[in-house]
Amino acid sequence: MLYLVTILTAVCQLTLVNTVAIGNIRPDLLLILVVFVAMKKGLMKAALAGILAGFIEDIFSTGAFINTLAFPVYGILVSLLKEKFYFIKEKLSVELLIVFAVCIVDSIVHIIYFSNWDYPPSILALAVFIAVPTVLYTSFASVLLNLCGLKYFL
Repeated sequence: MLYLVTILTAVCQLTLVNTVAIGNIRPDLLLILVVFVAMKKGLMKAALAGILAGFIEDIFSTGAFINTLAFPVYGILVSLLKEKFYFIKEKLSVELLIVFAVCIVDSIVHIIYFSNWDYPPSILALAVFIAVPTVLYTSFASVLLNLCGLKYFL
């Protein structure tokens, strides 16, 4: 079931997300899925969902396989932190905060990775015009997906 939900989320990421894009900013549904799986299903399923989601996202986006490496790490870290600290599992604000924190880390990883490729925009421009809006949009989308009940399909 987890693999089916991951593939369906990837299909939505590749097709439907472009219709709700604001300029070049799109929510990262696969990242949200990995975080939800880590919060609900535990370490092993979070790592597997992270590998699959990251691989799918890399195939259809950057091709650099940064997400294939990063998404399982995010899933494992969220799962370990969930077990180490007491989270109120059904509290929307806690889940939003976790998604927001993971999105910030993901944006920092991408900025560091892609700034080494000598892209013309500066790190500040990447952060202000791409990273911050993406973090906010993805966090907002996680609230909508949470309210729509995505976490119950996991």
